[in-house]
Amino acid sequence: MIEENEEVKRVNLKSHLSTTSLVVLGVSSTIGSGIYIVIGVVAKEHAGAYVILCFVLAGIIAFSNSLAYSELSCRYKGCGGIFTFMFKSWGVTQGFLVGWLSLHGTSLGVVFYSAQTFSSYINQILDQTKWIVTSNVTNTSNSGSFALLSSTNSYSFNVPATALIVLSSCILISGTTNLFNVTKFTTVISTLALLIFIICGLQYGDVHNIVSFQSHSAMPIHISGILRGAAICYFAYTGFSAVCSSGEEAKDAKRSIPIAIIVVMIFVGLLYCGVTVSVLMLQPYRLFDTKAPLMAAVQYAHISRMRYVILVGMTVGLIQVNLSCLYQVSRLVFSMARDRLLPSVFAAVSGSNKTPMLAIIVSGLYSVVACSVISFKTLISFSTICIFVNSTLANILIVWINCYTELIETTFLFQMIMVPYLPVFNMFINIHMLVSMSDSIGFLYFIFLTLLGKLFIISKNGFPFLRKRIRAIHFFFEF
Repeated sequence: MIEENEEVKRVNLKSHLSTTSLVVLGVSSTIGSGIYIVIGVVAKEHAGAYVILCFVLAGIIAFSNSLAYSELSCRYKGCGGIFTFMFKSWGVTQGFLVGWLSLHGTSLGVVFYSAQTFSSYINQILDQTKWIVTSNVTNTSNSGSFALLSSTNSYSFNVPATALIVLSSCILISGTTNLFNVTKFTTVISTLALLIFIICGLQYGDVHNIVSFQSHSAMPIHISGILRGAAICYFAYTGFSAVCSSGEEAKDAKRSIPIAIIVVMIFVGLLYCGVTVSVLMLQPYRLFDTKAPLMAAVQYAHISRMRYVILVGMTVGLIQVNLSCLYQVSRLVFSMARDRLLPSVFAAVSGSNKTPMLAIIVSGLYSVVACSVISFKTLISFSTICIFVNSTLANILIVWINCYTELIETTFLFQMIMVPYLPVFNMFINIHMLVSMSDSIGFLYFIFLTLLGKLFIISKNGFPFLRKRIRAIHFFFEF
């Protein structure tokens, strides 16, 4: 029986990550397919030439939410992210529900998103080769289309996406040292690709493409469109949560994690704004391609050589995001298993690096199944809901800890500013974006998984309860 005061033998991960490693992890988890795709969608369908305002607003909101995560990471050392914060603050039930939803939504959604987009770009490279085997044979001819914008619900076995997840799992199993060696290499390549694109945009672009004073040349400002565009852009900033999942493996978590999160948010925000300005200078927003806006912009400006730079940066960015987010999923599974909220076998570590091998394998298999069974539109909508719900809960915890509890420790290396006013403002913004972004399918899936998790935890017995029933069934048949 799971009790909050039950003593559980804990297996700790190896603490060896420096602040630089955490910064690399955060950047690699953030710079991926989002910046390569959402610019076109937001500019053409929501904000027009004011897409730069959407990225600035989303960056400010993400940075404000990241302050809450930074303080919670100082207070609660662990590798489960928001699950660890909730579990240690409010107990088993709330912690399990948040971890359960984060496992299905926040983490797996990003893994699925990066894997599917990677498959689309691989299919483009291979000249529309039929790599995706769908249940409907007539749909295989469209295997090169972008899954992000697809509204079909046909289920498929995606070979490139599966191969990427398997490769990421193998790297994770080999140890975090190899993981960070790979992410350092990929982060440098993807960052250089975006910096080269920014330089080309500033050199060959035309500033009049951003805001022209001629009639009907620029979309008028609509606050609702900018806010909805900011909600979409927010998805491209959420990689900072991966840093919180490395709290147990950091050498000095109370110092390293807040510094890493703040550095990541500032660096990524400036990089995103630079890319947005460059793509607007290279091509008028009305001509943007919603599938590959950066590629279309360099083609419009007749900079053909930049296509290869963008293609390499996009491919490497997708690989590093998938790798970093699968790392986050495996640590969440390990943390929940160690706290007896998942089978304890997943908390086993192996090797000199103390790698949670079974947690990594299960996370990889679950991601492959998600790529084949759950429709892309449903999972992304559900993932968006979980992202804003988790951010809201993090701010609620900050208010609750600072205003309604007696602190055991009074000094921390980092504390959120303007408490409770800034956390309350963050809650309002997160809820507003949640309502504006999510659709009915995502909400239904969110409610279904919440009820499923509640049915499991309400028994107050967890997996020992299930094991007793299984033993009873075996005994019945033997008799």
